[in-house]
Amino acid sequence: MGRLRSSFPIAVGLSLLGACGDGSQEPALRPTKIYWTAWKTEGSDIATIRRANLDGSDVEDLISLDTNAAGIAVDGAGGKVYWTTGADSPPKIQRANLDGSDVEDILTGLPLPLGIAIDATVAEMYWVDLASPSGSGGELQRATLDGDGVTTLVTGIASPASIALDPQAGKMYWTANSNFLPTGGWTGSVQRANLDGTDVEDVVTGVANLWGVAADARDGKIYWTSESLGIQRADRDGRNVENLLTLEAGADGIVSDGRGGRLYFTHLSGDPIERIRLDGSVRTVLVPEPGKSQYIALGPDR
Repeated sequence: MGRLRSSFPIAVGLSLLGACGDGSQEPALRPTKIYWTAWKTEGSDIATIRRANLDGSDVEDLISLDTNAAGIAVDGAGGKVYWTTGADSPPKIQRANLDGSDVEDILTGLPLPLGIAIDATVAEMYWVDLASPSGSGGELQRATLDGDGVTTLVTGIASPASIALDPQAGKMYWTANSNFLPTGGWTGSVQRANLDGTDVEDVVTGVANLWGVAADARDGKIYWTSESLGIQRADRDGRNVENLLTLEAGADGIVSDGRGGRLYFTHLSGDPIERIRLDGSVRTVLVPEPGKSQYIALGPDR
């Protein structure tokens, strides 16, 4: 998230905000739409939740917001889209129907939620908070899709930004940034744990300015984005790291469509939204001007 990221070094010290993209597990229903959060543009006080067809056509504004949204996830089975806010307003998690109707608050009073992911098989959502009430770093939490039973699973995370689930393997992955570099920016890592928060471990380390993460159950790979290296991937345990796509300005949000064999991603600049195959080939611009796109998700249209 380019706008968040410009404040990232300050945010860590003040327990304020960070940035990145989000990728969750393969949806139960075959996706037909790309959903993304779009920040306010210069001269506008309106942020939006937007969507388009998988080929980038039929871009539409679903929801107009008076605050910038960050993470986004889709519950295709339940017909809902969820998002986080807090960059410029009281932090909370909201949701709406997939057509943008019936916006409601699900959780309020959170420290600063960013990336969010949904496990539709058990009707639960997971999210990362950049801050924590104790001030001891970020944390990872879980609740039902109605916001009940909030449970803190992992604490003391260094500036977590995004989260992805791999329920088949019983794992969740998230990105973290720590160790400020003399040249500017941060050294990042991809971490993982069991879905109950046990067995936390580093999977990939030493990536400068690491943001988004996605997990693909079909090919057994994890994917991540960074300002320094664009898009990379590795096995679930972090072995066999590959560079898929180098981007001069870096990549941001990322999500995988395992059945379709594609990755969808946003740029740190906010434009455009693009797609590549899982091996990094056949790069296609889908939405040239998505409107300061941030996090990204896939789902059905209804």
